[in-house]
Amino acid sequence: MLSRRTHPQGPSTARREPTMGRLFFALIRRVVRLFYRVELLGADVPSDGPILLVGNHPGGLADPALLLCTTQRPLLFLGKAPLFSMPVLGAVLRAMGSVPVYRSQDGHNTAQNASAFEAVHLALAAGQAIALFPEGKSHSLPGLAELRTGAARMALSGAGRTRIVPVGITYGNKTRFRSRVTLWVGASLDADDWRAQHSVDPRVAVLALTGAVGKALGDVTIQLEKWDELPLLVVAERLWPKDAVAQSAGARTARMSALAKGWKEFCAADPAQAAEFRAELESFERDLARLGARPGHLDVEYPLARVLRFALRGGLHTALALAAKGAARLWFAPAWIAQALLLRTVRPSQDVVATYKVLSALVLFPPWHIAATLLLTSRFGVQAALLISIVAAMLALTAAALWHHPARTWREIRLWLRRGSLAESGQLRHLASLRRRRTHLSETLTRLAERRLGASQKLP
Repeated sequence: MLSRRTHPQGPSTARREPTMGRLFFALIRRVVRLFYRVELLGADVPSDGPILLVGNHPGGLADPALLLCTTQRPLLFLGKAPLFSMPVLGAVLRAMGSVPVYRSQDGHNTAQNASAFEAVHLALAAGQAIALFPEGKSHSLPGLAELRTGAARMALSGAGRTRIVPVGITYGNKTRFRSRVTLWVGASLDADDWRAQHSVDPRVAVLALTGAVGKALGDVTIQLEKWDELPLLVVAERLWPKDAVAQSAGARTARMSALAKGWKEFCAADPAQAAEFRAELESFERDLARLGARPGHLDVEYPLARVLRFALRGGLHTALALAAKGAARLWFAPAWIAQALLLRTVRPSQDVVATYKVLSALVLFPPWHIAATLLLTSRFGVQAALLISIVAAMLALTAAALWHHPARTWREIRLWLRRGSLAESGQLRHLASLRRRRTHLSETLTRLAERRLGASQKLP
């Protein structure tokens, strides 16, 4: 199965995690799943034995929090040293047993990393799981940054057998509340496959293993040359012929990754044909945007029964979502305002906006909630204040669950109205034309896949 929703629960030989660390890990998992809609894809993280869990790094401190969602094993994190000197975050990292890494770009002497390597070797010898980001920095590049050799050196310098597990992190929108994140766990690499070479030439072996880690991470991430290619790949993926089994968001990430590789090869092999196909895709995308539709919407019909069901269900969901969102925003308004002012003052880079949002929520929301409850207690009494507080929390959770319903409902209404206006103006032939163009582009994509990706390589 490509897509999954469960976590491995098997026994682990990992270290006994400190109580404070367990509490923090549990809290972080809950918070990150509240902020994002997390989907798991691919293999299971091994439930025992020494592993290095390596991920791409597009989202600041949200990335290590997301890695916690791939496994129930305790993870030993490696983090850059400056984080440990921050007032609140430093205490959290130390409570979780994290290990500081000293980087030259931070003004540190990298010789200080001897203690970090020693901690890693002891952890791996004890069968623990270590999480790190071999790119060495958080970024908003469309592909992977150049990998550092630290992960390979850690895996090869230890005495035991260590597996390296790649995890691709793909954000739908890394800064938006309740946006989707796909965590794609790839096949593990066995460091022992490079150990014989390491005994002969350590430098060559480390570079070879680093290259293999880069390829493994590339296989579970969407690799683009430029960000402006992403909208085209989105349209191409939606045009791709697929059956009902392959409709999950996780499978979609896999298809996008394969299409990105095929597109890169296509542009290199035949630039002229690639430019022509790109122009067709862009034209099709513009015409769809005018209609407010996606490729699958071109076949949607609106019989009276469907419209009535949609009006009833969509209306109820939308009313409940708007009421819950309004009540939650009103109850937490001062904390929301303080968060917005913080982001405007600090102006963090795009890759760490979510980090600031989540951390500020953890810091600002609890004291405001407590203060509001105390204020209500003084005015209405303890029972009424507790009741209002519980209802406010339930409304906030309801709003999180139904966050996207109003937008989805409005999109369906707009599409229905635009189709109706086309019918009244006698322009339904425009829809027929779009369907024919969709079929042509879909067939072209199939041919390209057979030529560029290989006829035997099927997209999920």
